[in-house]
Amino acid sequence: MLIENATPNDIPSKLRPLVQPFQSSPFYVAPEREKEMLALWDQYDIEILLKADEEDWLFQESRMMKRIFIGLRTLERLWAYCYGYNTIVSELQAAGMSGLEHVSNSEEYQLAFGILDWASQKNVADIEGPWPGFLPDPSLTDELEHVRASNHIFVMMSGRLLLHEFAHTILRHHNDPETSPEILKQEELEADAWADGWMLDKWSDYKTDDKVFIGRCLGIAFAHAPTLILGINAQAPSPSHPSPIERILDFIDRHLPNGNPWDQRQIDFPCAFLILIASHVVFMKTKSAPPIEPIPTAYREWFLRFAPYFP
Repeated sequence: MLIENATPNDIPSKLRPLVQPFQSSPFYVAPEREKEMLALWDQYDIEILLKADEEDWLFQESRMMKRIFIGLRTLERLWAYCYGYNTIVSELQAAGMSGLEHVSNSEEYQLAFGILDWASQKNVADIEGPWPGFLPDPSLTDELEHVRASNHIFVMMSGRLLLHEFAHTILRHHNDPETSPEILKQEELEADAWADGWMLDKWSDYKTDDKVFIGRCLGIAFAHAPTLILGINAQAPSPSHPSPIERILDFIDRHLPNGNPWDQRQIDFPCAFLILIASHVVFMKTKSAPPIEPIPTAYREWFLRFAPYFP
């Protein structure tokens, strides 16, 4: 079932409260550029179409048709990533140096790991049924501590993912199947850079508080989570896409250079967050943590240690 111009009532999922925020997320992530986005939307006539019955991962742009096709079950899992990782990081931050035994919200903390285990299956068709009963409902913003923040992060991440797909059309990237892998990979990095730049180049026009910049970088960081989760199972390098680590390093070099974990700068939080995701993904795959000795003195060095796990 293909849903055009979806409204919440059209969505056979508990994700329905987030359908309209998802569709408007390219505006939400950079409100100061609303007029520019409207002009691009009118110029390129890009449509977002939901496939409610798509059983496997689907987040794909059709350049010839100027359409972006997204599977509803894919969106459900993207929200689950946001909820799971946000809950884990928030609880670990709250516990601080006290350690895991002092996590105050232990029930929701443990639930987050079960949700990530469910969401991280490579083939979503392997999982029986959509939205299991144990998955929190995004509408329960007043009943579960981390749902409201997870909804916000989901929209920020969604905006970044959609902007990346827009970029391929706006930058007139190749659609010839004979295009060389080198060009395709470079175009993926160009689309990343365009999307990141859209969110970050004029952020201070919206508000000069650094938290705006950091929050947008966190949305960009979350957008790399699916590539890490799917990339860990890759048997060989992709012929058309850079590795997840290449993409993350490209983002860091452009917008968060010279970050040092020992400095504990608030502005580097998105880097630390991505390290947690990568570490968790590697552990789930290998049942062992990547070596960290000696501890790197730069986030770039840290991510390079993950490179062997992501072809």
